Amino acid sequence: MTDLTKFTAGRTFLLISLFLVILTCGVYLQVKDHQFINYDDTDYVVSNAHIRSGFTQPAIRWAFTTTYFSNWHPLTWLSYMLDYRLFGLKAGGYHLVNLLFHVLNTLLLFYLLNRMTHAVWRSAAVAALFALHPTHVESVAWVSERKDVLSTFFGLAAIGAYIFYAAKPGLKRYWPVVLLFVLSLMAKPMLVTLPFVLLLFDYWPLKRYQPLKIAAVEEKGEAESEPARKGGRKKKTDKPRHNTPVAKAPKHETIRIDWSTAGRLLLEKVPLFILSGLSCIVTYIAQAKGGAIASFQAISFADRLQNVVLSYARYILNTVYPVKLAYFYPQLTAFPVWKVAGSLLLIILMTAFALRWINRRPYLAVGWLFFLGTLVPVIGLVQFGSLSIADRYLYLPGIGLYIMAVWGICDLSAGWRKRRIILGISSGIVIATLAVMTFTQIEKWKNSETIATHALNVTNNNHSAYFSLGLVALGQGQIDKAAAYYEKALQIAPANTVYLNNMGNIMQRLGRKQEAMAYYLESLRYYADNSEAHFNLAHLLAEQGRYQEAESHYRTVVDLDPDDYIACTMLADALAAQGKTDDALKYYSQALRQKEALPSVHYAMGRILFERGRPDEAARSFQRAVLLNPGSAPAHHYLGRALLAQGKYDEAVVQFQEALRIQPGSESTKRYLAEALSKTRNR
Repeated sequence: MTDLTKFTAGRTFLLISLFLVILTCGVYLQVKDHQFINYDDTDYVVSNAHIRSGFTQPAIRWAFTTTYFSNWHPLTWLSYMLDYRLFGLKAGGYHLVNLLFHVLNTLLLFYLLNRMTHAVWRSAAVAALFALHPTHVESVAWVSERKDVLSTFFGLAAIGAYIFYAAKPGLKRYWPVVLLFVLSLMAKPMLVTLPFVLLLFDYWPLKRYQPLKIAAVEEKGEAESEPARKGGRKKKTDKPRHNTPVAKAPKHETIRIDWSTAGRLLLEKVPLFILSGLSCIVTYIAQAKGGAIASFQAISFADRLQNVVLSYARYILNTVYPVKLAYFYPQLTAFPVWKVAGSLLLIILMTAFALRWINRRPYLAVGWLFFLGTLVPVIGLVQFGSLSIADRYLYLPGIGLYIMAVWGICDLSAGWRKRRIILGISSGIVIATLAVMTFTQIEKWKNSETIATHALNVTNNNHSAYFSLGLVALGQGQIDKAAAYYEKALQIAPANTVYLNNMGNIMQRLGRKQEAMAYYLESLRYYADNSEAHFNLAHLLAEQGRYQEAESHYRTVVDLDPDDYIACTMLADALAAQGKTDDALKYYSQALRQKEALPSVHYAMGRILFERGRPDEAARSFQRAVLLNPGSAPAHHYLGRALLAQGKYDEAVVQFQEALRIQPGSESTKRYLAEALSKTRNR
């Protein structure tokens, strides 16, 4: 390649990259004005105390050890902590970071395909489809899907490192692949299939492995002359003995597998397969612990298989015809035979077609198997949650279909006249159409109300959308309206433990305590480890003075999450109310280890210590309570009493006077002040 050619190729690459950046940002930039939505964003960021605490040692330890929200993705948690440090709770900043990673993923995809295939325009077309496809809006415009764009970024970077390794294999070039793969799994375990993806790329376009083709000898008909059969050569004057055409068998090829190369390529990926296996185990444990995995009693294996077949077909349809997209697609409850049969036939035909052309058009098989394989973790064999499919699951797998389409169309049009003009105009129309559709879809993600209302318009029986609207109404103080939405959600999904728990909260706010308790108990019947239902039920029992029953539920919450300092405090309060002061002090201390700045806890510990005749320790607790909350008259009062018991009369007088300044009418404080003043005069 001449210097001029290199310069031209480099300039083309840079111009296309710039175009992709401008186009993607132009379509997505509206997300800077979007809000957090009440579907996961609240739990992931807004109400997450660990995220708001920043890069503290307890918060970082939590990020690496928690399976909160039925996931283990420490890198995602750390990214939110950094966002909070930079933006606080301004949602626009979080959205722009998602957009940044989406742009980087687009550029990485363009670079990787161009590097592997040296087909700059085809690579650009695939990258443009990736950047602008409407099914990717969910991954970019939803703060809670940071894990999607982050995981894909490190996954594509791992593929880039692998390309570098494949050019000259060696340990020094291999460890970056492993490191980047680990980072991808720590953001989201979606890319557990990466070792299989690398094997596909080994076949095409890296061509590290190719089956050996052996052409069979052409078979001759019986009319062939004897000399020819014996290996002799016919003379030019020889004539056939009759005019019957010589029968010849068609040429064919026999494929022989190069086992040595295949074995070597498999062996080099063993560390990656081990990491994938470990990630799958951790993910399954996290999902099972969070109650997100449906049992085979709830969803039979036959129903799962039917859902898998239908889901693949629906993902293809949403890629080809991306309309009526929703943030939540309810789980299918019926599997029409014609739909299942048609979907299965589509998958079989696509697979057969791709394999039929595996030698001449290898991109078809690679793209198709990429699509099928990368969807396996979320296709529904192991059922997570109550959704059937999700647009976010197409963020990575869709690349396989884009490769099939772009390379296939380019090869199909190879003999066309004015091919470049036709393809250029067609590409422009497709890109413009997708840009408009994506821009419109992004608008739907503006806030909780817009995304839920849109979901109700394009889906049926969407209990999640009703529940989301109930949360919106509750935030606006419209409790009756919220209850009506919750009721609609429960009519569709009566066993949803989150809906039951929140309905119990509504009943409690309306003063209907017994109904609230019934909803909490029903929630726990379906999911015994629902910590929120346990906490709410315990709080309701404690309000009624049923401290022993409340203790049991608070203990369950603390067992599920020992770092929940609020539950530790409430458990200690319930124990103290029963006179179990040793246990109460233990859980108050546990709460303070998680968050030291809790004046009420310091005060409660001081009361127990003082009543047990330990005024020195009590005084220290009360002093901390006063320091954290100087306006607390009871804390000043009891600090004065502790100081009085230690013989520190002057200091006690100061505390009693401050207590009376805050609460002038306290007769008890006046008596103790008089006693302290008397002690000072009689010294």
